[in-house]
Amino acid sequence: MPPVALSTRHYALVEDVFTLANNKDTFGKDFGPAPIPLALDYISEGHRCTSESVFTRLPIIVTYQIVQLIDISDLANFALVNRDCRQWARSRQFASVKLDYSERAEGILNVLTQEHQERASNNGKTRFPAIGVCVRHLIVNTDAKWVTRRHGKASNPEEAKGMTLSPLLSKLLHLASPQLESLAWECIHIPGKPVLLEDCVDGAPFFPRLQDLKIEFNTPYHPAWLPVLIQPGERSPLRHLEMDIGAGLKPAMFFHECGTLPHLETLVWSNIREKDLEFAFPPLKAFLEANSQIRKFRLSWPAPSEFLGRQLLPLICSSFHNLTSLSLIWKEENIPYDALDQIATLRNLEQLWLSAGEQRGCEYTWAIDHVAICSRVQQLLKLRRLAFSRDTYVENNQPKQMYYEYRHPHEWYLLDPAEINLAPGETKTQKFRREWEEYHRQKMTSIARDIYAPYLPNLEWIYMGQVAMRIEREGGALDGSPLEAIPLTETRDSCWTFLKRNFGRERDLGPVWYEPEGSFVQKFP
Repeated sequence: MPPVALSTRHYALVEDVFTLANNKDTFGKDFGPAPIPLALDYISEGHRCTSESVFTRLPIIVTYQIVQLIDISDLANFALVNRDCRQWARSRQFASVKLDYSERAEGILNVLTQEHQERASNNGKTRFPAIGVCVRHLIVNTDAKWVTRRHGKASNPEEAKGMTLSPLLSKLLHLASPQLESLAWECIHIPGKPVLLEDCVDGAPFFPRLQDLKIEFNTPYHPAWLPVLIQPGERSPLRHLEMDIGAGLKPAMFFHECGTLPHLETLVWSNIREKDLEFAFPPLKAFLEANSQIRKFRLSWPAPSEFLGRQLLPLICSSFHNLTSLSLIWKEENIPYDALDQIATLRNLEQLWLSAGEQRGCEYTWAIDHVAICSRVQQLLKLRRLAFSRDTYVENNQPKQMYYEYRHPHEWYLLDPAEINLAPGETKTQKFRREWEEYHRQKMTSIARDIYAPYLPNLEWIYMGQVAMRIEREGGALDGSPLEAIPLTETRDSCWTFLKRNFGRERDLGPVWYEPEGSFVQKFP
C-alpha cells in the first residue's frame, strides 16, 4: 500500500489514536457472541451423508447441538473422522474469516476462489461440501507486516494513482449482496478512483437483508452507492446507520430527499468539519424529521454549544419521543445548563453519554460539575446507564488539564521520608501514584453512590473519571435505595470501544456486571 498523507478528513482516525495513547481500553472489548454457525442441513447444500454411523442418524437439531459443544481445540481432530464431520467442523472453524494477507488467509482465499469458479461452471453447485457456505462473518483487514514481507517495499505513490480497487470491491459487494446483513465500509483514502457502482458489470446489486451499515467518513466511495445500500422507502431493511450524512453535496441531497426508513433505530452522525456544519445540518434536519422513530442517536464529533442548544436538541426534544439512547459532545469546556434542561425532557432515555472540551491527547479540559448535572438528569427516572468521558477535576490548585498526570497527593511532599512506609522495592513516586489511584477510585465511587444513585432509581451502570462502576442496591431491588458503587476494572480505563459500541450502532441495551472469575461480560436479555 502506498504511503498515505493525513488530511483534516482523517479526524476520527487521529481522534482514536490520541484518545487511546495514554489510556487502557480493555473494558467490554470482547463482549458479544461469535457468529452463530449455520444449520447442518444448510451447509450440506443437498449433499447426502456418506457415513452410516449412529451419530449421523440423529435428528439434525441434536447433531447440531453436539457439534457446538465440541471444544474448539478438538475440532481439527473431529474433522478427520469423515467428510460429514469435516463439514460440521467447518461450520464453526470458518464461521468468521479474516483476510489479512497472511499465508493462512491466502490459503483460505484460494479455496474460496476455486469454489467460486466451480459454482460458476456448475449451476451454482460444488461436487463436495464447500467452505464458502460456512462463512458468516468476513473481515478484510490487510496487515502491514504481511504486505511488507510479501512485497518488500511500498508501492510508488505515482504508480498507485493509476490503480483502483473499484472493480474488485464492486464485485465482492455484488456477490455478497443477497445474504449480507451487516456492512462496515472503512478505508483510509488512497490515490486513485473511488469505488464506482458502474464497475458492477452484472448490474446494480440488491441488498434485501442489509440491516446494519457503516460508511467511514474518508472511505472513497461514489455517492451512487447510497440509494443501493440504504434503499429509501417503505421496503428498506436498514436498522442501524453510521456515516457522515453531510459529506459533500450529493450525499447531503440524498439524505435531504431520503424520507422515512421505517425500521431505522440507530443513527450515528460521524466526523464533520465545523466549517461544513451550516451546510450539513439542513439535510440532517430533514432526515431526522422523517425518522422520529429512532431509538439511539450519537454525535461522534465535538459540536459548538450554539448548534447543539439552538438547533439539534430542540429538534430531538420536540420529535424523538421514542429515544432511549443519546450521546453528545460539546466543543466548549462546559455543558450549558439550558442544554441539560433540554435533555432532561427526554423522559424515555435509558442511557446517556456526555462529554465536553478537548477530546484528544492527555489534556482534559471539562471540569465537570456533578451536582449541577445530577440536579437536571435526576428527572430521567428510566436511566440505566450514565457515562461521562474526558471529564477532569480540580484539586490542590493544580491545572485541571493535568489532573490525571499529576498523581501525587500535595501534602505528602511535606512529610519526612522516614514517615512514608514503602513496600519492598517500591519508590516514593510509585507509592504516591498507587495511593492516588486508590483515592481517585474512592472519590468516583462516592460521587456515584451519594450524588447519582439516590436520585436515579433504575441506574445500573455509571462511568466517570475513567472508572466504570455498577450500582448495587439492597436485595437487588430497584427501589431507590443504593447499597454501593462497585468498580468494574482494577485500573482506570477509557472504555472507548465499549462506549462506542453500546451508544452507537453495534450493540443493543443490556445490563453489565462483573463475573467473579475476573472476566467482564456483557449480557443481553
